[in-house]
Amino acid sequence: MTKTRRSFTDEFKREAVSLLEGSGRPLEHVARELGLQASVLRNWRRVAQGHPPRSRSGAPAVSGTAMPAKPDEQTAEIARLRRALEHYSDLLQAAGRRQSMSRKGCCYDNAPMESFFHTLKVELVHRTRFETRDQARREVFAYIETYYNRQRAHSAIGYITPGQAEQRSA
Repeated sequence: MTKTRRSFTDEFKREAVSLLEGSGRPLEHVARELGLQASVLRNWRRVAQGHPPRSRSGAPAVSGTAMPAKPDEQTAEIARLRRALEHYSDLLQAAGRRQSMSRKGCCYDNAPMESFFHTLKVELVHRTRFETRDQARREVFAYIETYYNRQRAHSAIGYITPGQAEQRSA
């Protein structure tokens, strides 16, 4: 089975790049919401910045004969996504919360949590068979409160426990 390559109008590409730059969110998240591969959106952004387009191999792109896309559907989808983002921002503001974002394209904003969840899975979850969700909840709570925060040495703070780090900073 062969896949038909999608084609997008220049207007859709400009709107997608504008949405990416205006949202301050990671490129991968915006691409996923638009139903695109991150590399496609990254290429559109390069072109918008005045660079030549790239092909999948990294060489300069050669125009192909793809099926034309429906501009009305693309415009409607962008409008829908913008409304959803505005609604989300309004909900956060109404709850007295502030949207947490790093600068554009920063891959490190979620790294501490990714590291924590990796450690949690390696040291507890993958080694334990939980009979119920309630048991899992209790075990994870106990791991975090009694071991991870009080006894486990953390490399990010000089191989001391968080309790020791708090005492030193006080």
